[in-house]
Amino acid sequence: MQPLTWISMAGAGLYIATALMCLAASRSVLKPNNSSDKAVPWSLISVLFCVFALARLLQWEEAVRLWLAAEFLASQDYADRRTWQAPVVGAVAMIGFIGSWATARRLLNNKNKTLRSFYLAVISVIGLLCLITLRIISLHAIDQILYGMRLNWVIDPALTFLVAGAAFWTIKIARRSV
Repeated sequence: MQPLTWISMAGAGLYIATALMCLAASRSVLKPNNSSDKAVPWSLISVLFCVFALARLLQWEEAVRLWLAAEFLASQDYADRRTWQAPVVGAVAMIGFIGSWATARRLLNNKNKTLRSFYLAVISVIGLLCLITLRIISLHAIDQILYGMRLNWVIDPALTFLVAGAAFWTIKIARRSV
């Protein structure tokens, strides 16, 4: 594996900052006049971002990608890896689209501002999970888009900032309601 880059460390720092913001959002919705069932999802998103940071620092994505490549080389299927990569990319895209669409419908149809900000965070987390999966699968055409055009450097932080922004908005709304 390659040594940890400053970009990876900055990404991990952004994930930690977002995890802390989500934890603060979780605490903010625990006020006496708010229901506590809103705190658990924000806490789970916070834990997920801690896992993202740990994965970035320990280079788990690269380790899984290398492990998959070694498995395919050992099984003599490396040349045919695209036969499973393309359907997995399609499935990831469909799951991401369906999950985001269903959540977006809830976001748009809900008048509760706290829930709307939470749904925005969920859509962003779905996008991040899909992006991470696509990076691990490492299909050449996808790699050209993510790494060649550096879209990975735009999409990952943008989705992370959306989650942090949604958490911040939740905190702001919860403070106003007290």
